[in-house]
Amino acid sequence: MDYVKILIFVGTVIVAAIVHAIVMYKRVNDIEGKFNFIRLYTNAEIKDLASRIVKLEWTIEKESNMKNDNVNSPAHYKQGGIECIEAIKASMSEEGFRDYLKGNVMKYIWRYEHKGKAIEDIEKAIWYLNKLKDELYGQD
Repeated sequence: MDYVKILIFVGTVIVAAIVHAIVMYKRVNDIEGKFNFIRLYTNAEIKDLASRIVKLEWTIEKESNMKNDNVNSPAHYKQGGIECIEAIKASMSEEGFRDYLKGNVMKYIWRYEHKGKAIEDIEKAIWYLNKLKDELYGQD
Protein backbone atom coordinates (compact mmCIF):
# COMPACT_ATOMS: atom_id res chain seq x y z
CA MET A 1 0.00 0.00 0.00
CA ASP A 2 2.80 2.33 0.75
CA TYR A 3 3.99 1.84 -2.82
CA VAL A 4 0.60 2.86 -4.17
CA LYS A 5 0.60 6.02 -2.04
CA ILE A 6 4.12 6.83 -3.19
CA LEU A 7 3.16 6.27 -6.84
CA ILE A 8 0.06 8.45 -6.44
CA PHE A 9 2.16 11.12 -4.73
CA VAL A 10 4.84 10.96 -7.45
CA GLY A 11 2.17 11.02 -10.16
CA THR A 12 0.53 14.02 -8.53
CA VAL A 13 3.88 15.82 -8.37
CA ILE A 14 4.57 15.00 -12.03
CA VAL A 15 1.09 16.18 -13.05
CA ALA A 16 1.56 19.34 -10.97
CA ALA A 17 4.94 19.91 -12.61
CA ILE A 18 3.44 19.41 -16.08
CA VAL A 19 0.53 21.74 -15.29
CA HIS A 20 3.00 24.28 -13.90
CA ALA A 21 5.13 23.95 -17.03
CA ILE A 22 2.08 24.44 -19.26
CA VAL A 23 0.95 27.50 -17.28
CA MET A 24 4.46 28.97 -17.37
CA TYR A 25 4.74 28.20 -21.08
CA LYS A 26 1.50 30.12 -21.73
CA ARG A 27 2.66 33.02 -19.57
CA VAL A 28 5.99 33.14 -21.38
CA ASN A 29 4.17 33.04 -24.73
CA ASP A 30 1.83 35.82 -23.58
CA ILE A 31 4.76 37.94 -22.48
CA GLU A 32 6.71 37.22 -25.65
CA GLY A 33 3.59 37.92 -27.68
CA LYS A 34 3.30 41.30 -26.01
CA PHE A 35 6.94 42.04 -26.72
CA ASN A 36 6.56 40.80 -30.29
CA PHE A 37 3.56 43.08 -30.67
CA ILE A 38 5.63 45.97 -29.37
CA ARG A 39 8.48 45.05 -31.67
CA LEU A 40 6.12 44.85 -34.66
CA TYR A 41 4.50 48.12 -33.65
CA THR A 42 7.91 49.70 -33.28
CA ASN A 43 8.99 48.38 -36.67
CA ALA A 44 5.84 49.81 -38.22
CA GLU A 45 6.46 53.10 -36.46
CA ILE A 46 10.07 53.09 -37.58
CA LYS A 47 9.02 52.43 -41.18
CA ASP A 48 6.47 55.24 -40.95
CA LEU A 49 9.05 57.54 -39.41
CA ALA A 50 11.58 56.63 -42.11
CA SER A 51 9.00 57.40 -44.78
CA ARG A 52 8.24 60.74 -43.15
CA ILE A 53 11.96 61.52 -42.92
CA VAL A 54 12.40 60.82 -46.64
CA LYS A 55 9.50 63.16 -47.43
CA LEU A 56 10.91 65.78 -45.09
CA GLU A 57 14.36 65.49 -46.66
CA TRP A 58 12.78 65.93 -50.10
CA THR A 59 10.90 69.03 -48.87
CA ILE A 60 14.03 70.45 -47.26
CA GLU A 61 16.04 69.82 -50.42
CA LYS A 62 13.32 71.44 -52.52
CA GLU A 63 13.18 74.47 -50.21
CA SER A 64 16.96 74.57 -50.07
CA ASN A 65 17.10 74.64 -53.86
CA MET A 66 14.57 77.45 -53.84
CA LYS A 67 16.58 79.31 -51.20
CA ASN A 68 19.73 78.85 -53.26
CA ASP A 69 18.06 80.43 -56.27
CA ASN A 70 20.87 82.73 -57.40
CA VAL A 71 18.43 85.01 -59.16
CA ASN A 72 15.33 85.50 -57.02
CA SER A 73 16.63 84.94 -53.50
CA PRO A 74 20.29 83.98 -53.15
CA ALA A 75 20.88 82.32 -49.77
CA HIS A 76 24.03 84.35 -49.23
CA TYR A 77 21.98 87.58 -49.45
CA LYS A 78 19.82 86.73 -46.44
CA GLN A 79 21.32 87.13 -42.99
CA GLY A 80 19.36 87.02 -39.75
CA GLY A 81 16.07 86.74 -41.60
CA ILE A 82 16.65 89.99 -43.50
CA GLU A 83 17.06 90.13 -47.26
CA CYS A 84 20.00 92.28 -48.33
CA ILE A 85 17.81 94.12 -50.85
CA GLU A 86 15.45 95.19 -48.04
CA ALA A 87 18.32 96.45 -45.92
CA ILE A 88 19.67 98.43 -48.88
CA LYS A 89 16.20 99.89 -49.54
CA ALA A 90 15.85 100.90 -45.90
CA SER A 91 19.20 102.71 -46.04
CA MET A 92 18.29 104.89 -49.04
CA SER A 93 15.73 107.38 -50.19
CA GLU A 94 13.11 106.12 -52.66
CA GLU A 95 14.90 107.86 -55.53
CA GLY A 96 18.28 106.51 -54.41
CA PHE A 97 16.89 102.97 -54.25
CA ARG A 98 15.40 103.28 -57.76
CA ASP A 99 18.79 104.49 -59.03
CA TYR A 100 20.45 101.53 -57.28
CA LEU A 101 18.05 99.13 -59.04
CA LYS A 102 18.65 100.82 -62.41
CA GLY A 103 22.41 100.56 -61.87
CA ASN A 104 22.14 96.82 -61.20
CA VAL A 105 20.05 96.33 -64.36
CA MET A 106 22.81 98.07 -66.29
CA LYS A 107 25.56 96.08 -64.53
CA TYR A 108 24.07 92.69 -65.36
CA ILE A 109 23.29 93.65 -68.96
CA TRP A 110 26.84 95.02 -69.31
CA ARG A 111 28.58 91.86 -68.16
CA TYR A 112 26.28 89.03 -69.29
CA GLU A 113 28.52 88.09 -72.23
CA HIS A 114 31.75 88.15 -70.27
CA LYS A 115 31.25 86.35 -66.96
CA GLY A 116 30.30 82.90 -68.26
CA LYS A 117 26.78 82.86 -66.81
CA ALA A 118 24.91 84.77 -69.48
CA ILE A 119 21.42 83.43 -68.74
CA GLU A 120 21.81 83.97 -64.99
CA ASP A 121 23.02 87.53 -65.52
CA ILE A 122 20.09 88.28 -67.87
CA GLU A 123 17.69 86.80 -65.28
CA LYS A 124 19.25 88.98 -62.60
CA ALA A 125 18.89 92.05 -64.81
CA ILE A 126 15.23 91.16 -65.35
CA TRP A 127 14.79 90.66 -61.57
CA TYR A 128 16.17 94.14 -60.86
CA LEU A 129 14.09 95.60 -63.68
CA ASN A 130 10.93 93.99 -62.23
CA LYS A 131 11.87 95.29 -58.78
CA LEU A 132 12.28 98.79 -60.28
CA LYS A 133 8.88 98.42 -61.96
CA ASP A 134 7.32 97.37 -58.63
CA GLU A 135 8.88 100.42 -56.95
CA LEU A 136 7.49 102.70 -59.64
CA TYR A 137 4.02 101.12 -59.30
CA GLY A 138 4.26 101.69 -55.56
CA GLN A 139 5.05 105.34 -56.22
CA ASP A 140 1.83 105.95 -58.16
